[in-house]
Amino acid sequence: MSTTDKIEARRARLKELVVTGSTTSTAGVNHIAVISADLEASVRFYREVLGMPLVSVAANRELPESTHVDVDIGGGTRLSIFDSPHLQGRKAVEGAGGLMHIALSLSRERLEEVERASSDRGRGLCAPARPRPRVP
Repeated sequence: MSTTDKIEARRARLKELVVTGSTTSTAGVNHIAVISADLEASVRFYREVLGMPLVSVAANRELPESTHVDVDIGGGTRLSIFDSPHLQGRKAVEGAGGLMHIALSLSRERLEEVERASSDRGRGLCAPARPRPRVP
């Protein structure tokens, strides 16, 4: 069996697990936790570029020398950002268990504003934005 055939067979097995017309047992995502190399720059980006409010600042209960902030990213979900000083200079490794990306739902007009604001700050968005249907 070729690699392509194996991939397609795995996808077919996964598709058999898709449930339609059912609801989940949770109320949604409470928060997503990430580590930032520059906590203040991260907060400024979410506040000033994306217009998302900073809603809390606290010590990280597992690591008191680390600061934990929460940004309201909409829909009742918070982005928890940590500055872990003990990890300074270490970069994340791509692989299983890592965070690939966070995709936020924005109108086309708002997305263009964010792209301009990011560009004006000498930054770009991680990937070209593509319009996608919003999941209810």
